[in-house]
Amino acid sequence: MRNLIIITLLLTLSGCLGGVEVSSQGNMVRQISVRDSNECQHLGVVLGEEMLGWTQAGDRRSALNKVRNKTAELGGNAYVLNDVTVQFGASAQADAYKC
Repeated sequence: MRNLIIITLLLTLSGCLGGVEVSSQGNMVRQISVRDSNECQHLGVVLGEEMLGWTQAGDRRSALNKVRNKTAELGGNAYVLNDVTVQFGASAQADAYKC
């Protein structure tokens, strides 16, 4: 029983350590200004949230990585960041664009 608890704890913690990485498609997505977005096609609003990291900076990075990944999933290559909130985790909201 003790070994089962230790294994479960280690698996749970290992999921919290890494955060969300940028996908290969998300790596091609860049942040742009509102002015630059006028030349682009709006694809929708994307949201990235992270609350399982060890630090607020890590949660923020993971939330922004999720925004990039979701923008790429919509077929976009750019986003305009609307809001980032860091408190008990992180949340990022952006408009996704194809430029």
